[in-house]
Amino acid sequence: MGVRSTAVRAPLAVLLAGAAWAVVSCSPATEADPVAVELRRTAEALAVTVLRPGAERAFAREGHPLAGGLECSATPPAGASPSPQAGAAERGGATVVHCTGETEEGVPVRFQGELSREALVARPAGDDGLPGTFVGTVDGEEVFRMDCLQCVPAAQEAERRGSAPARTGD
Repeated sequence: MGVRSTAVRAPLAVLLAGAAWAVVSCSPATEADPVAVELRRTAEALAVTVLRPGAERAFAREGHPLAGGLECSATPPAGASPSPQAGAAERGGATVVHCTGETEEGVPVRFQGELSREALVARPAGDDGLPGTFVGTVDGEEVFRMDCLQCVPAAQEAERRGSAPARTGD
């Protein structure tokens, strides 16, 4: 089906959270700082690496398996006009990932994931879920929208840990 292994997603999620924490409080003045810019680029690269497999699985779950996987970047694809929401998200401390690809039938797909740096940093230890806004489209039609990628429902998490659910509404 073309979905890549995600055996390294937990360590990458931890690195992403660490890199995100390092740039949470960036102001326009610190954006000129080469270290801050490099940390932001590292966080974006890690976001791309972590989100790609989850997005590919989401398309497959919705009945749109991909041919060859997704090509992802933290910059909008050529020809795409940046949305006002994306610009606001960057100012608000988010990393936005854009992916494109094709279904096995050759139909174009797009994925956009927006990760809040603050939400990543605030996650409990061992939580591999990626909070944010994630949207997948096939031939321009939305096929899924999620507020968390790779998240475990509260009841399932409680069962895994052998305790009562710690949070609801997942």
